[in-house]
Amino acid sequence: MKRFFIMLSMLLLMNIANSQQWSIEYSCDENEYANFIAGDMSSRYNYVLGAMCDFISDVQYPLVLCIDENGNYTEKVIENGYKKGSFVTAVGLGDGNAFVAALYSDNQIPEIYEYLWVAVLNPQLDVIAENKIKVEHPYISYGMSAQALVNDDNEIVMVSKVTDSIPDYTIIRYDMSFYKFGLDCNLLKQTCLENPSYHSNITSFIEVPNTDYYAMFSDGMHASGAETVSYIDDDLNYISTSTIDNMNNYHECILPLNVCVDYWYDEHHFLMSAKSARTSGTNDWYPLVVKKDTEMNVIETLSFERVDTTDHVSQYRSMACINPDKIYVSTFWQNGNVFESYPNTATVFLINDKLDLLGRKDFELGVYANIFYIQPTNDEGCLIHVYLDYNSHYVSMIYKLKSEDFEIITDVSVSGEDFEPVIYPNPVSSILNVNVGNMHGSNVTVTIVDMIGRRYLDKEVFINGNTLTLDVSSLSEGTYFYSLLIDGRYELTEKFVKK
Repeated sequence: MKRFFIMLSMLLLMNIANSQQWSIEYSCDENEYANFIAGDMSSRYNYVLGAMCDFISDVQYPLVLCIDENGNYTEKVIENGYKKGSFVTAVGLGDGNAFVAALYSDNQIPEIYEYLWVAVLNPQLDVIAENKIKVEHPYISYGMSAQALVNDDNEIVMVSKVTDSIPDYTIIRYDMSFYKFGLDCNLLKQTCLENPSYHSNITSFIEVPNTDYYAMFSDGMHASGAETVSYIDDDLNYISTSTIDNMNNYHECILPLNVCVDYWYDEHHFLMSAKSARTSGTNDWYPLVVKKDTEMNVIETLSFERVDTTDHVSQYRSMACINPDKIYVSTFWQNGNVFESYPNTATVFLINDKLDLLGRKDFELGVYANIFYIQPTNDEGCLIHVYLDYNSHYVSMIYKLKSEDFEIITDVSVSGEDFEPVIYPNPVSSILNVNVGNMHGSNVTVTIVDMIGRRYLDKEVFINGNTLTLDVSSLSEGTYFYSLLIDGRYELTEKFVKK
């Protein structure tokens, strides 16, 4: 039979993203760009928030999209009578509405934002409830980092940065301000936590299950700048702070950065995505997912290191948990210099809480780009916010991915050769045989990669006979893919299991 096999969802390490359910290309007028940095799901809607930015005036205005399950969206710039502003966080309320927070100012200093505006928006982006809060003395500005959640009492709890000096990004120090709102946006309680560090980025804020306190993950609250978790009780009072890790738990890499936590097993164990770096080795940076306990012991680690691809990895809001069996982790890969390498690859992994890798989705973006945010959808898929730079023309993309995009799927397509390969044994312990039929006399490029994309074999061979033998005895147990590029024309990719 004339056919060859193509693996659709994980055939190449750098597939063009052409099987997403839908995508939105949000391109602005000349000298403007949209920067989406936050969002959440609410029923069948997804809210995506950020700012519309002007290159010439260096002014930005809060911008929000409400997207339905078919990719149709409503958009709105909410200026509120101020000279500049930006959304900083959102949380879905489950009824189609969303709680949102934005910073505003009339100050000419670009980094000063003295007003916090909170509101409940409906899918038509009408304001259902709102409240405006002015930063209190001795503070003069809010910072562009905030997180919010809905607790078990249907109250909205939020943390934002505040500072008592004019930001210049070199000596600035931010403290943490905590708020509790009702669903009508009335302020129920506010407290402030002094930050002993000049680092202060808030990466995750989550209610710890089976407890009456919250966990705030950040690179602040410790003079060393190490990633920390700080615990806050339900009255918004400070409890304690722990550093995320120490060098004894990671013998070959530095401490994790860009920590994101979106899943707790119980009150004592959580799942964390981050990026880290080796002190030696091929890669400078690589992403990983770690199961930890609240004593900061590492229980289990899943590393996404790829020795053939990257020396730079970026991660921001990188984890979106649907349920214990569907946890999405996003990352962004680059070869070479961060601002000069092309093409760049965004990768989204699908895992479960046992740290089994269930699938992956690769985007060859072709330009300087980054994934700023990943959020869940009501059909157990996810949205990713991708920021693209086309030679200083900026475009924001929003991709909707279905969970089926991450499954290992094979399809059959007709080729010009009589070609029906058979592999045996499978599972295999040492020698994998590939029956290549009438491919005798062909030049074949053989590649073996694992589920993460790490390359273990890449060589060219000449087929002499109708069976190709591959020695896989050195591979660890697990699932792998071998690819055969035959005479530069036909590609075969199939899965095998090493036992």
